[in-house]
Amino acid sequence: MIDEAKRALQFSARPIKEIAYDLSFSTPEQFSHFFKKNTQIAPVDYRNMFVNIGR
Repeated sequence: MIDEAKRALQFSARPIKEIAYDLSFSTPEQFSHFFKKNTQIAPVDYRNMFVNIGR
């Protein structure tokens, strides 16, 4: 599930809230907590790492 979340954050512009619901989390907060617990980085910060590449 973490790989799927990383892929969605990296390769789509969909809101994090939408990704959370697509991955069957009840709330975006639940998703953020799960993601940070497993990667040591918040979903928004993970996405920003890729958005800022090449700037």
